[in-house]
Amino acid sequence: MLRQRLNKGDSHELQRKSSLCFTIVAPAELEAEGDSYFKLHAEWMEKTHHREGDMALLQYNVAKSSNGDGHIIFVLTEVYETTAGIEYHSKQWHEAAISDDFTKFISRCKPGQKFFYPFSSVLEIFHNQAEL
Repeated sequence: MLRQRLNKGDSHELQRKSSLCFTIVAPAELEAEGDSYFKLHAEWMEKTHHREGDMALLQYNVAKSSNGDGHIIFVLTEVYETTAGIEYHSKQWHEAAISDDFTKFISRCKPGQKFFYPFSSVLEIFHNQAEL
């Protein structure tokens, strides 16, 4: 399942933008809870994040899949105009009503890696992996 929200522009327009990518590997029994938290997160993002200027949220995606071990993999990607958007997000997140419960959910999962790259670097990484 791929849910795209708040998308603005194509991948060429997103080059050299600031992005955040976070992977959470959840036990299958936490799938519905994860779905609920990502839905709440998306609603919070729509209400609180800028659409214009240096802090603009340009793209928000949540992808969900499963692996051979029966775990559910959630991949959250956010793309901002500049790093000011990520800094704004971080500050707002710590004040958000859902942050404590969502963080507790994540602590019951196997958090993956958190990546902060300019979007063009992410494209290069995916391109290099595809060649392997």
